[in-house]
Amino acid sequence: MSGLASICRGLNVTLVAEGIETEEMASACVDIGVTIGQGFLLGRPSPLAELEVDQIRRPEAIARVKGS
Repeated sequence: MSGLASICRGLNVTLVAEGIETEEMASACVDIGVTIGQGFLLGRPSPLAELEVDQIRRPEAIARVKGS
């Protein structure tokens, strides 16, 4: 796990990975302990009015991509 992910977990602060575009990037995020992410792999940009509430914040998104 990365040092930053450990510090965030210890401080009870959410660490968000941005710009996740490939399966490899998502896997690397999971490997270091990131649990929330955004990027083209996880969802395309959309106007806020078109999003469902559960699509705005999905803590399981990265783990779902890796299949964890």
